[in-house]
Amino acid sequence: MKKILIYTFLIIFIIISCKEEKVELYNSENYISFTNSSTDTIVLSFFLLGNLDEVDYPVVVEYIGIPVETNKEFIVKSDEANSTYSKDYVTFKEEGTFGGMKHLDTLYINFKNYDELKTETKIFTLCLKENDDFILGDKNYRKITFKINNNVAKPDWWDQNVERYYLGEYSDTKFRKLMEYVEPDLSKVDESWIRNWALQFKTVIDRNIEAGTPITEDDGNPMVIPVRM
Repeated sequence: MKKILIYTFLIIFIIISCKEEKVELYNSENYISFTNSSTDTIVLSFFLLGNLDEVDYPVVVEYIGIPVETNKEFIVKSDEANSTYSKDYVTFKEEGTFGGMKHLDTLYINFKNYDELKTETKIFTLCLKENDDFILGDKNYRKITFKINNNVAKPDWWDQNVERYYLGEYSDTKFRKLMEYVEPDLSKVDESWIRNWALQFKTVIDRNIEAGTPITEDDGNPMVIPVRM
């Protein structure tokens, strides 16, 4: 009899505990956050992307909570007080949706290139906003900051060896022209690749000289590529 009573109490306790846990679970909040931390600034260089006129950058938003069966919207806004990037050159959807049991959604921020980016680095900050369906998650994942420019600077790999045997003396103009005509993949930089880029660039320069339209430096002198064919 004692054993029966003990088992009965155990079953009642388990049922009550499960009900309490279920109530707590279904009363839990629905959180949204970016998958990028606000401490990790994203740097975009139009120059290193090949002087593109515009770029679509994917931003992933994560949802934590009870799976959402019907579509519910979340909101993103630009933080204009902490942005210097011209709002005329950036577009994005201010709403995304979670539904169909999914926990991730991707938004695309369209950044357009403009003249000021050649001399200045601009800041763009994107923030999540709370609404009736979602509250904000971890404070370090509520906003994303971009640093965007079209600057050009001498890369570390353009050393004395490269100047002497391949591309010649560095100039911003030469680097821009190299990117324009050769479109090198700067994620793969070694001596064999640099030689190949220099050969392609020299071919372009020689053809332009023959056509009577030489490629020149800012001072008007012909651009020199010392690589040997």
